Amino acid sequence: MHGVAFGSNLTAARVFGDTYYEWRLDPDNFYRPRALYRTDPDDAATLDMYAQIQAQGVRAINHSWGISTRNMTAAALDAHPAPR
Repeated sequence: MHGVAFGSNLTAARVFGDTYYEWRLDPDNFYRPRALYRTDPDDAATLDMYAQIQAQGVRAINHSWGISTRNMTAAALDAHPAPR
């Protein structure tokens, strides 16, 4: 089922990293994970992605810009401000 895009093909591209975690030693001598937020691609990688989707004949692009950290509960998600 394709909804409003009947007969379409799906092409996926990802150029942004996810949130990464690194174990760091805290002053109390316990190791805890610390978020190393996503890394963004350089301009050449972004241009290459657009060149690849153009070569595949992609005519519509949907950008999904999610939050950079994962929330474990609905309450944590609700704490984020609504987009304006």
